[in-house]
Amino acid sequence: MRIFKRSVFLVGLLGLVGCSGPVDSRVETPSLAVPHPSTNVKPAESVAESDATDVKSVKPQSAEDPVAVSFRVPNNALHAGDTFEISVDFEIAMSYEIRDRNAPPPAISTLIELELPNGFDAIEDWSEPASVRSELPDGHMAYVGKTSFTRRVRMADSVVPGQYDLSCLFRYQACNPRQCLRPVESKLNVSLTIRPD
Repeated sequence: MRIFKRSVFLVGLLGLVGCSGPVDSRVETPSLAVPHPSTNVKPAESVAESDATDVKSVKPQSAEDPVAVSFRVPNNALHAGDTFEISVDFEIAMSYEIRDRNAPPPAISTLIELELPNGFDAIEDWSEPASVRSELPDGHMAYVGKTSFTRRVRMADSVVPGQYDLSCLFRYQACNPRQCLRPVESKLNVSLTIRPD
């Protein structure tokens, strides 16, 4: 009888205090900034593609992440000393946005950084799309829909023919009028072939 009474008491206590299940990965307040993601950046689960003009690596959208990212380099005959253009394309699902590159803390600004092999140098800054005024109450600047960032890269004359790996580190936080998702920080890799003269 005592065991039964204690069990009833514990069940009643849990009903008052509440039990929580697994923690949801979403932040319910759009204006609430989530701390900077881990510095241990893992390569994105990506799909490698190539056609007559481009070689690219793509991180697709998923149920948990409404943003697809692709990193593209040219697939034509490149030689030492050439300059070429790389592109980073974001495809943001309808009703979502990501903050622009100049978002002040504590907001999570969109970040794009290149990691290039020796003899490859990025020139100028990113050419980027115009950001738009958010529909959220604070009216911050954001990217929506399909957005493309481009940057030129110059190879030194001393680069020897062969295959080179280029990487793009990116970070963003997707928000809609109801919630902000956890920030994403990851990396895409592509291989570029430099041909002999």
